[in-house]
Amino acid sequence: MNIKASEIIHHFENENVDDIDYLDFHKLRYIYLLQNIADSINVQNKNESIRILDIGPAYQTSLIREYFPSAIVDTLGFDHPSNVLRAEESHHNQDLNDTSKRWEVEGNNYHVILFCEVIEHLYTKPELCVEKLKSALIENGRIIIQTPNAVAIHKRFKLLFGLNPYNLLEESKMGHFREYTSKELRMILENVGLSFESVELKNYFNSKTSVLNRAFVKLGPVIPKSFRDGITIVGINSAKS
Repeated sequence: MNIKASEIIHHFENENVDDIDYLDFHKLRYIYLLQNIADSINVQNKNESIRILDIGPAYQTSLIREYFPSAIVDTLGFDHPSNVLRAEESHHNQDLNDTSKRWEVEGNNYHVILFCEVIEHLYTKPELCVEKLKSALIENGRIIIQTPNAVAIHKRFKLLFGLNPYNLLEESKMGHFREYTSKELRMILENVGLSFESVELKNYFNSKTSVLNRAFVKLGPVIPKSFRDGITIVGINSAKS
C-alpha cells in the first residue's frame, strides 16, 4: 500500500473530528498500521470474508473500513464517535481490565485482531486480556499490537536529567499505567501461547511541539531501533483451538 499522510487527514475532512492535533500526531502510525493489516490479510484464506476485531475503536477504525471495504470490522472496548458500524458488524462493550470476569466475544472467528495504543492503558496484568484475544483468533490469525516504546531515547534523556518521562495518572483513568519494551511484549505473547512473527520499532509519532521528536523522526534510519518511539509487534495463533 502506498498511502500519504495527507490522505489520512483528507479522509476526516467531512467528519466532525474534535481533535485534529491527535490525528496529525498519529497519522504516520496509521499508515504503518494499514500496511501491517494488508500484509496480514494477504496471508489469510482468500476463500472467505476477512474478519477484523479492532480493540479500542477510534479514528483508525474509520480508516480501516475505508481501505479494507470488504472486511467485516467489529470493535471492542469503550465506543468512539468515529465508530460507525456497517451491516453485519458489531461492537462489544467490554472493559479490558475485567476480561477474567466477563468476556463479550464468543468463538474464534477473527483473522486479524488490532490491539493498538491500548495495552499501555491497562492497569491489570496484560496477559489476562491478550489470552482472551487469542481465543477470538482463527488458527493462524494475527494480533497486531502497537504501543509506545517505554525506553525510547527522549525518555532516556529525561531520566538522565532527573525528569520523569511518564505523565501522572489521571482521574479519568485514560492515562498510561504501564509502558512496555519490545522484549516485554514478546514475552507477553509467548506467555499466552501466541507465536512471535515480527517486531518493528519506528519513529512514527508526529509531534509538532517537540523539537527532539521531529529530529528523531527525520533521523529514524540511523537511530538504533531500541531508541525509537513506537513498537509494532505481530503474534500468530499457530496452535489449533
